[in-house]
Amino acid sequence: MLSEKTECGVYDSASVFERLPAGKRILPQAGSSAMMKWIDQALFDDLILANSEQTERMMRDVSPFLTEVLPFIPDAVLQYRIYHNETEHTNCLDCVRVCFVRNAILFSISKQTYPKTSYRISCCGDDDLQHIDNYSRTKAHDGLTAPQRIGKLSKRKVEEWGEYQTQYYRNLERINEENARAICARIARLGQIPDVLWGKDRQSGTIERYGLSYSFQVERTGVSENIRLLRFGHSLDAFLEMARPYESELPGKSEAAN
Repeated sequence: MLSEKTECGVYDSASVFERLPAGKRILPQAGSSAMMKWIDQALFDDLILANSEQTERMMRDVSPFLTEVLPFIPDAVLQYRIYHNETEHTNCLDCVRVCFVRNAILFSISKQTYPKTSYRISCCGDDDLQHIDNYSRTKAHDGLTAPQRIGKLSKRKVEEWGEYQTQYYRNLERINEENARAICARIARLGQIPDVLWGKDRQSGTIERYGLSYSFQVERTGVSENIRLLRFGHSLDAFLEMARPYESELPGKSEAAN
């Protein structure tokens, strides 16, 4: 769904969840479309979670890794990805990651031990970019050269990957903005057509003229469109009805203009 305001994707956990009195649930702000959000420790401490046992296990698992990372990323902290169920008004911890902020972007660092020990740094903020998909993520890597993988942690390697992922995220922001502008332009153009039959959320609609139907639907990265025949015919009259020219093409219009 098209948002009224294009989000910049800059990390700000306080802008994602409203802080309520301690002991109450923390719900996404009105208008927030994503059900998954990253929050910091302060917001997490105020949550009542539906999966408390799993949360305790995840916390035990991640704590040693935070200790391992701190000598190389002194500002690393735990960040929590929360799933909010709008129907049941409950919150669940989806995962907890060791994270840090560079260039106002939230990054996470993870570790794998098979087949060899290696570390991966990735962006967390693309949840807030409403007009991207997996193709957008692939496209955002075009023209970028990734540093060598991290086999052994060092501050230099962390900063190299942080810079690389910053460039990737800026490309992703640009793609998000381009998609948002394209959607807005198409909706604005449709808004100038008087016989559009809009859907209730103005994210879809149809135009029916002379036996033809044009329909559209706002998608995540653009507007999907379709044209179909409303009726079939085999006579000259049916053809002339569906092939009726625009008013500007009617005989006499161009002559009158001259």
